[in-house]
Amino acid sequence: MKLEASASTVAPGGTITVTVTTKGGIGPVIGVMLVDEPLRYQARPLQGNGWFIVASPEIVGSDGKPQNQWLSAG
Repeated sequence: MKLEASASTVAPGGTITVTVTTKGGIGPVIGVMLVDEPLRYQARPLQGNGWFIVASPEIVGSDGKPQNQWLSAG
């Protein structure tokens, strides 16, 4: 997994773009969750620290095309 951010620091109320690149997995779906700590049982979602997710994720398949069906499932 590779994690990139548009900035290393952000002012309160600012916006940051995070790009997570993954490979592999046993099935067609890989779950990714942004958390505040890299500790499995102590981590909590970023919203717990006051962050807000302001846009839907952009999912790109191995063919380089957007995979919108994952967002509408459920």
